[in-house]
Amino acid sequence: MTSIIAIFSLSLIIALIITPMVARTAVKCGLVDIPTVRKVHSKPIPRVGGVAIYISFYCAFIPLIFYRTRILELLIHEQRMIYLAAGAGVVFGLGLWDDARSIRPELKLGIQIVAALIAYLGGVRIVAVGLPGMPLWILGWLSLPFTLLWILLVTNGINLIDGLDGLAAGVSVFVCIVLLILCVLSEQLLVAVVLAGLSGAILGFLRYNFNPASIFLGDSGSYFLGYLLATLSILGSVKSQAAATLLIPVIALGLPLVDTVWSAVRRFIFGRRLFRPDREHIHHMLLKLGYSHRRAVLLLYGITVGMGGISLVMIHARNERAALLLLIVGAVTILGIRKLGYLNYLSGERIIRWAGDISDEMGLSRERRYFLGLQADTSNSKNIDELWQHIIRSALMLGFDMAALCLNNHNADAASENPLKVPGKQDGLDSRVIHSIMSSICMRNSPPELEWANPSFVRENGTWSHYLMKLELPLLINGDKNFGTLVLCKDLRVNTLNQHVLKRVEHLTRSIISALDKMENLQQAVSS
Repeated sequence: MTSIIAIFSLSLIIALIITPMVARTAVKCGLVDIPTVRKVHSKPIPRVGGVAIYISFYCAFIPLIFYRTRILELLIHEQRMIYLAAGAGVVFGLGLWDDARSIRPELKLGIQIVAALIAYLGGVRIVAVGLPGMPLWILGWLSLPFTLLWILLVTNGINLIDGLDGLAAGVSVFVCIVLLILCVLSEQLLVAVVLAGLSGAILGFLRYNFNPASIFLGDSGSYFLGYLLATLSILGSVKSQAAATLLIPVIALGLPLVDTVWSAVRRFIFGRRLFRPDREHIHHMLLKLGYSHRRAVLLLYGITVGMGGISLVMIHARNERAALLLLIVGAVTILGIRKLGYLNYLSGERIIRWAGDISDEMGLSRERRYFLGLQADTSNSKNIDELWQHIIRSALMLGFDMAALCLNNHNADAASENPLKVPGKQDGLDSRVIHSIMSSICMRNSPPELEWANPSFVRENGTWSHYLMKLELPLLINGDKNFGTLVLCKDLRVNTLNQHVLKRVEHLTRSIISALDKMENLQQAVSS
């Protein structure tokens, strides 16, 4: 315990002294964070606070070289710590490089994977996972992907919550303290000492990083902290609570993990790039709800402390109580996500529609398969009459009330030769020509060659046409050959369009063009 207190105190003092020096050096070197639309600060601030934490953390262990202690012997014989330090150096260098010059997200992810592999090859591995009341699952060859995923999640999780002054550093120090207590209780002295040094370095830095911040953590700091928290949580997992292996640090790291996972889910749902930053993280949503900068940070501190307390309780909880605690944590997490407004776009109706889109796209629904048959019949039509019958069947299936087919070079007259530009009404001095954008194929003098209306469709007098949706689809091939125009109409007072109709109309149009092209080629072959 003396060594733990000494290392903690030394790293704390070093961080308090060295952080202002790092801030001044960063300003001289131009390593400052310029305010943007996505940022919440209003003036340039040094962004390489990770350098102060990195130096303070390692310098705290220098006195061990001159004093023969049990900690030094443990460090010498624990080779995993060497690999851990090497991997931490890689992500720290990556973050520092990104702070100085922006790096492509793909390259950053690749280097993070390399750092995670270093830890894995050094023996920092997740070998088993489990839940309360369930048998332990030995991972075997799945240990590698599980370990890599865990390290990447925590590393990027700390980086993602680094959006408000003192948030990432404060959350990290609370998690460090929880993991430190867990290691002390399980008598893992070496990991506890390392966590003590990290806690002191973060706490000393937090003196200058809390709102209003005079220095930012930066990617160098967030990657370094995330990597160490991920790897040390593996090394310090509670062996006596086998069924909760890794579950306890998962709960302790709940805030950054939830933010990371939910960010990926949110961006996937909306089709956004996975690595593109946005303003919809948990801390941003709290600001939108009206919380001040400081109150939002303090609230998230409280959540982290609460999660840490639950993880400590789970050490001695029996399987039934541990399962109950886990259920409570899950329920509170869901309620919190809903309160923040994240579930507004995940209503039951929207999920059903999304599932319907997936089913339709994969051709699993009967309606989709039936329409595929109609497409095939339409495309293989031998003559115009057969083609028209298939178009009517398709229009009925899609819910349209009227259909018309206007073919080029049939009963052409002066108006129909250029159907997209026809004379308008003339009244006294009003003589105008309807622009092509506003004109319609239905305005030509000659009627369409083929026309159909649903028997149940009634054309009323008055404003019925105000509710009529009309689609005019040019039958173009290769952009230079125009066979004519397909017109589809629907009375929206009866019912609205199915969500898949417009997509299927496009497929129908292509099938009609294919059939007309085959007919023309056959006619040319016969005539020649």
